[in-house]
Amino acid sequence: MREKIIKYLTEGIDIHIPEDEVQTFYDLVTKYINEADNEFEAFFFPSEEYVLISDKYTDYLKCTYENNKIIFLHANSDNEFYRDPEFTLKAGLAFIGVLLFIESFAPSSDSAYISQKHYDQWRI
Repeated sequence: MREKIIKYLTEGIDIHIPEDEVQTFYDLVTKYINEADNEFEAFFFPSEEYVLISDKYTDYLKCTYENNKIIFLHANSDNEFYRDPEFTLKAGLAFIGVLLFIESFAPSSDSAYISQKHYDQWRI
């Protein structure tokens, strides 16, 4: 599973979304993040076509869809908190939230490796 997670973070998650449904993907992932019972919130930036996942203090992760992949990007490439363990944990939890969102539409064997506690954090 570790290799898959590294691949997802560095290369993206292979998934085909029809062109006329990409906006729906952005809307649904934003809604999923915002309705979850945790401190994260999501904002969709239509001009740049990405969803930003943050809490009230820090931006953690961007996700975008391009070339049949969901791509993950640093929210801010010059962020001074990247080496902070709490920042790293929260960025990872934001990634898990997007992964669980994807799993809710296209279940895979990846679900078995995600702890129930993470499902609980992202329960709607």
